[in-house]
Amino acid sequence: MSTNARSSNEVGCSNVCRLNVFAQPYIPLSLQQGTRIQKSLFVTFSTGFPISSGEIYEHFTQAYGNCIEFVYIHREEGKVPEFGRIMFVSADLAAKILGNRSVVKMFIRGKPMWLKKYVSRHRN
Repeated sequence: MSTNARSSNEVGCSNVCRLNVFAQPYIPLSLQQGTRIQKSLFVTFSTGFPISSGEIYEHFTQAYGNCIEFVYIHREEGKVPEFGRIMFVSADLAAKILGNRSVVKMFIRGKPMWLKKYVSRHRN
């Protein structure tokens, strides 16, 4: 076989570029992993039992590995935090955590936290 011959599964532009016809199609990560809304869960805490963003990161990282893009805890001066938002790296993980339920209750260090689908208050 000569050096210019190509195997049957390669389509090439030259000797420099070889494409595999069996390769999976390219899908950008932003489309592949869902929108910011789909990747997010709204969280609420019991009055007087706030949970820090660090505790939330630690809990989910231990359970699922590096899975969180960010945690936002709403804070008002002079008040104990009561709610926030967790954005995961994928919409699939947010859906997995909820399962087929509308609200999930879990405990982090003995403090209750409720999670539900995040709904943006801003309309585009």
